[in-house]
Amino acid sequence: MKVGLIDIGSNTTKVLIAEKGSGLHPIGFTLLAQSSLPCRLFSNNPEEKNILGQDQAHTLIKCLLEFQNLCIKHGVDVIQAVATEAFRKSSNSSEIASLIEGRFSFKLKILSGAEEASGVAKGLQTDPNVNKFGSYTALDIGGGSMEFILVNNQKLENVLSLPLGAVQVAKSDPSFAQQPIALKNQEMVRCYIQEAIREELPLFRTKHPRLVGTGGTLVFCRKILTLLHKTTKDGSIHKSDIEKLAQTVCALSLQERIDQFPDLPPDRADIFPYGLLTVLEIMNFFEVQEIIHSYHNLRYGLVQEIMESA
Repeated sequence: MKVGLIDIGSNTTKVLIAEKGSGLHPIGFTLLAQSSLPCRLFSNNPEEKNILGQDQAHTLIKCLLEFQNLCIKHGVDVIQAVATEAFRKSSNSSEIASLIEGRFSFKLKILSGAEEASGVAKGLQTDPNVNKFGSYTALDIGGGSMEFILVNNQKLENVLSLPLGAVQVAKSDPSFAQQPIALKNQEMVRCYIQEAIREELPLFRTKHPRLVGTGGTLVFCRKILTLLHKTTKDGSIHKSDIEKLAQTVCALSLQERIDQFPDLPPDRADIFPYGLLTVLEIMNFFEVQEIIHSYHNLRYGLVQEIMESA
């Protein structure tokens, strides 16, 4: 059995193609292909309402067509498409969902925040490097939202979704898109994050905190720091290194970020510093000095669910 899982995010649309493995396979499937395409679904203007416009819908349809063709090329048996925070917030998401379902053979499921967080938790549990810990708090930072997961003795205890994705946090800065990012604006953004997590996150604190993370901000943070020989083999990233990187990218113009960090996609360069600041404030809240990065994300978890139910 082959499955294609399309994940429509707020900033990027991605696909994971996998084949069901033998009963001895540790995660139940073999990864065949992955791909991602830039597809920001909301305007950068913080004053504009949460509406998926015609241009964004057109770009999304092009992405889905490319991913459908990739799935066909790999001979998948099932294509499942899911959407997250952008579709949850959009006032016209049902219209776009109907447009997609009228154009393609697969259906689109709009995940609730709890469903997204649970899927991320299941994805992380397919990562042997994470699963060995048994107990941990995890975060998944996307474009529109951030999911939090509490795992105790390998059992899911709590999930939470907050609108703290890199795009959403960027919109809290009135000078967003005016680079470099001044220190006063960085402080304003940090205060915004602190206020957003103050009441909700105490439920995720544990006596022996271990923080695990996934999502685009951490993927590119790890890539850049690895080039600078700043990460360890198990994916642990130190807070001091993230802080230094955040201050570096905040001090650069958009073009300078792209030029200085070739691994950072141009469509992510404007929101990347805001993602880093968000991760730093979460680490400060949990009083940890490192975060363990995992590539096993929502798509891994949802594919695992499909394989288990087949």
